[in-house]
Amino acid sequence: MCALVPSSRRVTTLPTRQNASPIDEARSAWNAGEYERVVRVLAAARLDRREDRVTSAQMQARALLALDRPEDVAGVLQRAGKETKGAEETATGTMLLGAALTRTDRREQGEALLDEADATAQRSVPKLVAEIAYYRALSRWITYRLAEAEEIVDAALPAATDVARARLLQLLGWIDMRRENYGAAAHEFTAALEELNKAKNTDVKGRMRTLIALVCIAAETIDLRLGRLVRREYEKSTWTADTRIERSRLLEYLSWLSLLEGDVARAWDERQLALTLSADTTYHAIALTDAAIVAGIVGDRFSEGRYLELAGSLLLRGDQVNLDMDRRVATLAFVGTVPAGNVETARKVMTLYERTRPKGSAAGDLSALEGDRRLDAYEAYARGKLLVAEGATQQGVAELERALEAWTRLGYRLRIAITANVLRTVTADRRFAQIALDALRNTPNAWLRESLERRTSEDDPLGQLTPAERRVLTELCKGRKAREIAATFDRSFNTINNHTRAIFSAFGVRSRAALVAECARLGILDDLKTLR
Repeated sequence: MCALVPSSRRVTTLPTRQNASPIDEARSAWNAGEYERVVRVLAAARLDRREDRVTSAQMQARALLALDRPEDVAGVLQRAGKETKGAEETATGTMLLGAALTRTDRREQGEALLDEADATAQRSVPKLVAEIAYYRALSRWITYRLAEAEEIVDAALPAATDVARARLLQLLGWIDMRRENYGAAAHEFTAALEELNKAKNTDVKGRMRTLIALVCIAAETIDLRLGRLVRREYEKSTWTADTRIERSRLLEYLSWLSLLEGDVARAWDERQLALTLSADTTYHAIALTDAAIVAGIVGDRFSEGRYLELAGSLLLRGDQVNLDMDRRVATLAFVGTVPAGNVETARKVMTLYERTRPKGSAAGDLSALEGDRRLDAYEAYARGKLLVAEGATQQGVAELERALEAWTRLGYRLRIAITANVLRTVTADRRFAQIALDALRNTPNAWLRESLERRTSEDDPLGQLTPAERRVLTELCKGRKAREIAATFDRSFNTINNHTRAIFSAFGVRSRAALVAECARLGILDDLKTLR
């Protein structure tokens, strides 16, 4: 299946020129986005010249920051610290150490070092001013000091060029994201991408993160035009083993855009490739949960169940939850995806989520949601789905309506459509089907549209049933007998029989086999998974 995904160029390990110095080999690896190779080559190098030893330490520090390993930076820089000379080497070393410390639990010390580096650069090394400004502003962004971050960026941007300018524009985009101004954010990220495309130097990680930001906006706000731009950029991008996580995350959002365009086969292929790329990483549970969603859409129940089983096992190990907010949200996505038959696992994952304090965004994760209204919406949706699956329908609907309200305020049209569709299924209220259809405007081929349009009809049989009858319908479609259903819901056998007769009447059938066939024809078997 994966072979059907539009193939992006993948950079393999570049051949080393004969007699090339370790510094030259490391620069070649950096330009290809092979950051682990940069560290490996330079760590093993025996360099005679002082200048090369300082350059090596600072290149390793940059690579470690790109690999999100700030805790290793101080040790690398310390080896060459006594050999550092001149304003440029001193300011660069101070900047890199400060940038690393702001992404650990020593933020104040890191910011002080960045201010010191900035003062040196302003006096003697102007070419470093923009890069230092990026790290200073990033630290403010992480701690929600958005006005300070914006002021630093605005002051440095006019003189910034090349990759440094692209990074500052990218950070403006993240500031606008925090302010929930997605149109402005898309503009800034697009400008950053244009700068990277024409830059003399390369920033493979920066390019990937910019594309992820753009595809997130495109999918969540259902901007298909922006999505097509991202897809074009994706298809001409280069990839390495060190950027496979970014590629996996990009594919997950591209698959949502494929679903919105009605191309379910492409969405399947994209999520299968994301699964492959994320294997043996802490992002694999996210990819498994997303793959389960598409498996359910295409009717592959075995794969859907297996993916969710594996995702649940990974999440319950615990190391998936306390890493960053992106993976923390994965636990909520899992709870919101698992069918009612897997409610025990969902309950355990939700309990783990609630008991685990996240590290927050100290590591500088630019998709962090700590303190963000999006996290509140994800939580309400997950709790609502879990409560409904547990049979607490009234409380579940209240949580789902709270999530719908939050997504509406945020303008996340994809989440509005998904949440309203769940509410339409649980309540049989055609009003929610219309809300979902309104969110899917300008997407005539979206995968949900046909089912939603059917639910706005007066002839919708599901809409004629009471909540109790819809729960019985779910059990009937599982093949359970009336006495088993009566015991499950603590109701009399006669009550269940009365519900069954009402269900047969609403669907115009006379047998259970005909009922299941009619539900399959109408496309509501997937809907019934939401209900207990």
